[in-house]
Amino acid sequence: MMVNECFTLSKNEFNTKIDLFDRLMIKAEEVEGKDYQDLNIFLTEHHYILKLANFFNKDTQTNYHETYQSLLKYIESLDPRLQGDGHLTAREFHYRKKLFDALSIGKDDAVGKDFDQLISILKEKDSVYADNCLGRNVQMLPDPKNRLSMRLFSYISPLEEKKNLINKDKQALAQKLIQRKNVLSDKKQKTTFFLRLCAIVTIGCYFSWWILAFELVTSIITSFLLGHYINKYIKKEISLDKLKSKMSYIALGNHLLITFPLAAFSVYLITKDFIDNGLNTDVATAAALLLLAIFTYVLAHVLFKGCKIYAENHIEDLRIEDPENKVHKETDLLNWYDPRKFLMLFIMPLVEKCFADLESEFAERNFDEMDTNVHDTKTEQQFKDIQEPVAMCY
Repeated sequence: MMVNECFTLSKNEFNTKIDLFDRLMIKAEEVEGKDYQDLNIFLTEHHYILKLANFFNKDTQTNYHETYQSLLKYIESLDPRLQGDGHLTAREFHYRKKLFDALSIGKDDAVGKDFDQLISILKEKDSVYADNCLGRNVQMLPDPKNRLSMRLFSYISPLEEKKNLINKDKQALAQKLIQRKNVLSDKKQKTTFFLRLCAIVTIGCYFSWWILAFELVTSIITSFLLGHYINKYIKKEISLDKLKSKMSYIALGNHLLITFPLAAFSVYLITKDFIDNGLNTDVATAAALLLLAIFTYVLAHVLFKGCKIYAENHIEDLRIEDPENKVHKETDLLNWYDPRKFLMLFIMPLVEKCFADLESEFAERNFDEMDTNVHDTKTEQQFKDIQEPVAMCY
C-alpha cells in the first residue's frame, strides 16, 4: 500500500473533534479532504508555529501540546492501515525473528497468538519481568534497555488495541530518528550564536562597541518579523507554506547580511592587527577563539546536513516495501555544486557514530520480505510519516 492510499478527513470526522480543532484555531476548510500524511504534516507544523507564537507562555504551550497529541491519536485511530486482527502474523514474527529467537520462542509457538497468549509465553521465559510488564511498572526494572523481555513486550503491546506491529515499530524507529536529528539541530543553532558572539566581541575590542547596539537592533527586527508573520498565519491571512517561506528568507537574511559579514569583518580586523603589530597575546587569543567558532559552525552545519540526509534515508527505507529500491548513497541527495558534498566523505563516519545505537536497532529487524500464504499474513502497510518542524531562524 502506498502512502497516499489512506483516508481523507470528512466533515463528520472533523465535527466529532471540533473542540480540539478549535483549541488549535484550525478551520474545517484547512483540514477536510486531507489524507493521513498531509493531515499529520499540517498538524505538526501548525503546532510548531503556535509554540513559537507563545514562546514565553508555558501554560498555553502545554495546552496546545496536549491538544495536538490528542488530535494525533485521533487521526491515527482513523487510519485503517494501522489496524490488525489482534493476532501475531507470520510476517510480524519474521520482522522481529532475531528477538524471538533470542528468547527461544519459536514460530509455531508465537504465530496466531493474541496479546494475552504471548504474555503467557513471555512469562514462562521471564516470570518476574512479565508480571511487572502487566503492571506497567517497567521503569522499576534494572537496565531495561538490555532486557530482551522488555523489547519483546514493547513490540507486541499494540496487539492489545489490534494494531499492526510492523507499522507501529516503524513509527517508533522513525520518531527516534527525527528526535535525534532535532537534538543535533539545536546544537547547530548554538554554534551560530557562538560565532556571532565571538565576532561581536572582536569587533567591539578592535573597532567599536556600537556593534552591541547593532546586534540588539537586528535581533529586535528579526523577532518582530517572525512574530508578525506568525500572527498573520494564526489570523489565517497567509498560508502555512507562505509562512515557512518567509521564515526561510528571514533565516537566510540573518546569515548573509549579519552572521557572515560580522565574521568576515572580524577576520579582517584580526589580520590587520597582526600585520601592524605582529603576533601578540591579544591577536593570538582573538584569532584562536574566532577560528574555533568558525570551525565549530562549519562542522556543525555540515554534520547536521549529513544527519538530516541519514535520517531521511532511513525513514524512506522504512516507507519502501521493496528492499531493492532503498536509498544507500547519502551524498547523492546533495547537488553537485554544494560544497558540503565533498566533505560528506569525512563527515558520514561522524554521522554514523551519532546514530550508532539506532543503527543497531535497525540491524535487529528483518526488513526483507517473506513468502507466506494469505491466511496467516496481513497486507504490508506503511508507517506514519513524520515531518520535521519548521527550522528555527536564529
